[in-house]
Amino acid sequence: MSKVLTRYGVAYDLENTPFVYKMQYGENVYDFKFSSKLYMDKFMNRSFDNRKQINESLTKRFGFTIENNLLADIKLYASIEKRGFLIANQDRRFHCLNNIVLDGQNQTIKNLQE
Repeated sequence: MSKVLTRYGVAYDLENTPFVYKMQYGENVYDFKFSSKLYMDKFMNRSFDNRKQINESLTKRFGFTIENNLLADIKLYASIEKRGFLIANQDRRFHCLNNIVLDGQNQTIKNLQE
């Protein structure tokens, strides 16, 4: 087994990286695996604004409320992590953005008392 981190704190083996950020979406928990603490921190610091921007853009485009935080987070991860790609959930490991299919099957009723 190779070293986990380089002397500059970079993990080139995302399978064994210590930089893992767990996110829950409904019943599923996803592990976003990063090659460095810097990239993980960028993801954490940008995720709220990125979600807001993407959800607002989709809502405006289609004319009804769309909230898809998983979509927003995957897109943000792909734009930040430059040394590889690994997102894992309970069932699967995704090593490439092109291997992910989001079907968007969940609908809820908007709370009108807001």
